[in-house]
Amino acid sequence: MGILDTLNNTLNIILSPLLALPPLWAITLLSFSIALLTTLIYKWTTNQSVMKELKDEIKKLQEQAKQLKDQPDKAMEIHKKVMETNMQYMSHSMKPTLITFLPIIIIFGWMQKNFANAGTLLNLGITQLGWLGTYFITTIIFSMLLRKILKLH
Repeated sequence: MGILDTLNNTLNIILSPLLALPPLWAITLLSFSIALLTTLIYKWTTNQSVMKELKDEIKKLQEQAKQLKDQPDKAMEIHKKVMETNMQYMSHSMKPTLITFLPIIIIFGWMQKNFANAGTLLNLGITQLGWLGTYFITTIIFSMLLRKILKLH
């Protein structure tokens, strides 16, 4: 028995109540739980005042660049500053990404094992989504809502 089997068995114990639900509800609950957890980790591991300052600076520089459309040399300088500030912003947000990456990958493995044969879970008219598409759509929605509610930058 390898480490992946041990992780899967542990997740089966923890998440088995979800398997009693219809797959759409189970994926939706998992999606909300993961979005909440990653959003809270992001909030706890980033300096929100610095993130806000960087975001405001990027917005201000982008406005300046728009005003300098007819002056390409100056606009290019502004775009360079935008890129530098954006890199700072990204470096601040890397820590929560590193913290959450491995656990999410492990949970994805468990979801693949348990929901791969669930078929279509979400019918959007123009397309039908299985477990992975449903997870991504619901996670995007939950993450946006949670970031608004928790006032994250």
